[in-house]
Amino acid sequence: MVRKYVLGKSKTCVGCKTCMTACLTKHFEDDDIPLFRINVVKLGDETIALACRHCEKAPCVNACPVGALYYDLDRVAVNMHRCIGCSGCINNCPYGSLVLANRPQSKVASGLTATSAQNFSIIKCDLCFDREQGPACVEACTTKSLRLLSMDEVNQVASPA
Repeated sequence: MVRKYVLGKSKTCVGCKTCMTACLTKHFEDDDIPLFRINVVKLGDETIALACRHCEKAPCVNACPVGALYYDLDRVAVNMHRCIGCSGCINNCPYGSLVLANRPQSKVASGLTATSAQNFSIIKCDLCFDREQGPACVEACTTKSLRLLSMDEVNQVASPA
C-alpha cells in the first residue's frame, strides 16, 4: 500500500478549526480518548492544520520501548493499552504530532467501579482508518485545504509545472 498523510494548505486554510472538531467528534467513542489528532496553528499571517506524517521510517516507532507504536500497512498506529507513557516517541517526532494523555482505566468488581487516576497513553492521528470515507478532518474541511496525499502526490503538487 502507498503511505498517505493529511496535508494542509496554508494559502486556503482560514483557521476555522472545523477539522479539529470533526477529529474530536470521531474520537468520542468507547475505548478511545476524545482529543484532537490534528491541530490548527498560526504561522505569521497564515494558518495551517498539522497532523502526523506517518513516516516510512518513523523516529517515534523506533523510540518506543514497548511496541505501542507500530507500522500498520500504510500508517503508523498506536496500541494505547501497551503505551507506558515514557514520552520517548514525543521527544523523537520531528513534527510534534504526538500527545500524551491520561486514559482513565475503570475496573468493575462486585458491582463497584474503580478508576485509576494516572494511566497515560500516546495519542496521534490514525487517518480514521476505520472510516470508509477516510479522515474526518479532510471530509469536514470547509475550504478543502486538507487533502489525503501520498508523498508522490505531495511532490507533484510542490513541483513547478
